[in-house]
Amino acid sequence: MKPIKEGKVREIYDNGDSLIMVATDRISCFDVILKNIVSKKGTVLTQMSKFWFDLTKDILPNHMISTDVKDMPEFFQKPEYDGNSMMCKKLEMLPIECIVRGYITGSGWASYKENGTVCGIKLPEGLKESDKLPEPIYTPSTKAEIGDHDENISFEQSIDHLEKYFPGKGREYAEKLRDNTIALYKKCAEYALSKGIIIADTKFEFGLDEDGNMVIGDEMLTPDSSRFWPAEGYEPGHGQPSFDKQFARDWLKANPMTGHFRRKSWTRPSRNISRHTKCLQEKNWPENNSSSEIEHTLQTAPDAHSEAVSFYIKCDKNKTVARKQRGIYNKYRNQMILTDLKECDYEQEKQGEKEKNSWRSYSDDRSDRGNLYFLLCSF
Repeated sequence: MKPIKEGKVREIYDNGDSLIMVATDRISCFDVILKNIVSKKGTVLTQMSKFWFDLTKDILPNHMISTDVKDMPEFFQKPEYDGNSMMCKKLEMLPIECIVRGYITGSGWASYKENGTVCGIKLPEGLKESDKLPEPIYTPSTKAEIGDHDENISFEQSIDHLEKYFPGKGREYAEKLRDNTIALYKKCAEYALSKGIIIADTKFEFGLDEDGNMVIGDEMLTPDSSRFWPAEGYEPGHGQPSFDKQFARDWLKANPMTGHFRRKSWTRPSRNISRHTKCLQEKNWPENNSSSEIEHTLQTAPDAHSEAVSFYIKCDKNKTVARKQRGIYNKYRNQMILTDLKECDYEQEKQGEKEKNSWRSYSDDRSDRGNLYFLLCSF
């Protein structure tokens, strides 16, 4: 059985009138998938989502049907799927990431230092890093494809964005997203604080069920989608220790472009792009170029990238054929990204064991598994 969609961390399987969502042990930051895994991370994500879905169903329904693999097809009744799989309702997802911030940190703090605002929202003067905000603020963003970056937008822009997909419903849906996001955050933040944990910020995703009702989708309040801080020792004025993947973000910032991550939109070394651009130019790509010819070229030159592909699409005056060419290219690009990383690994291995060891020691020092389990057990 193959997934119908593979994200940075999750794999989605079609189950007829439902979906099976499997959380892997992969870890991603800044649209980057690190090659290292965190053992049982997928189980932590799934079980925490289940906990929060159950806790908040009085505010809004969610897409969870079951996390018991006995309720799923036989394929999932294996140890590798037990605990990290969730059977879900099919939803029409709303193309907005609903971010709510109760404390000022991360990119919000960087923006505030620059101009006193976070995503265009004016905040009081004199705030310190990690300060609690007077009221939680809602800062939506667009939902980008893998390899692209989400874009922060204002509430008014979210109305326009939703209107494109749901004519006549933009404002209604935007207001519901905002109000539900704030309500969910407030209830969960209060509960977490009673357990000694601060939820600094988080994000939710929502969809519409078959009756058009708004439903919580994706995951909920996990270490992947949230910032969790220990309440004990909390002190504004600096960054806080965390029970989330901030340690990985910090490490990646300190070790950019190392051999310990892979991008879904990985760009090969420039010499390969040049070589295959030249290869494609020499072919001249006639207007009536057939799909099989394109497919063959991409099979024999799978690391041809966007520059080269743009060249032959530009040369093609037939838009229908151009779309077909782009689709075939994307097919092989995705295949290449998922299966053909040997050259990338070879290029990066030259940087030696020092960086590999730095990741191991960094993640060990921060006790990432312990943090995740502690967080789960606290609830």
